[in-house]
Amino acid sequence: MTVVGGILWAFLDPSPSPGSLGQVVAITAAATLMNVALVSILFTAFGYVAGAVASLAALMLQMFAYGGIWMVETLPAPLRALHPVSPLTYVRDGLISGFNGTPGFGAAIATITMIGAIAAAVNLAAVRLARRRFEAKSTTKATATVAT
Repeated sequence: MTVVGGILWAFLDPSPSPGSLGQVVAITAAATLMNVALVSILFTAFGYVAGAVASLAALMLQMFAYGGIWMVETLPAPLRALHPVSPLTYVRDGLISGFNGTPGFGAAIATITMIGAIAAAVNLAAVRLARRRFEAKSTTKATATVAT
């Protein structure tokens, strides 16, 4: 995949600077980790099936809200309101700044990293809470079984 990406990068017109390739890879890696953390929260909170449906619904909302389908200015007001809080907005901004060499890469990577770290912390807290509930439930069952 890296070889194909490198070959395609060489033949793009107008050709991006080779220094931007590192920025594009960094944004893509950070966005992937952020998405894993966000989807993991949904799977932890809702289970496998409902988590998959919720993650798909969230992705569809973000696709419209960040301007991936239509320009943000043409979106209805509710979707336009989601634009600043959509994680894909910052991924798009980072990719644009990486490809074009324009300012904004640092802010985008910092925001993506922050969202990913917060999502990972929330997921860790949710997993710990679920484990405590499970252990408390199994301890209560064991105590009730011994008592009878």
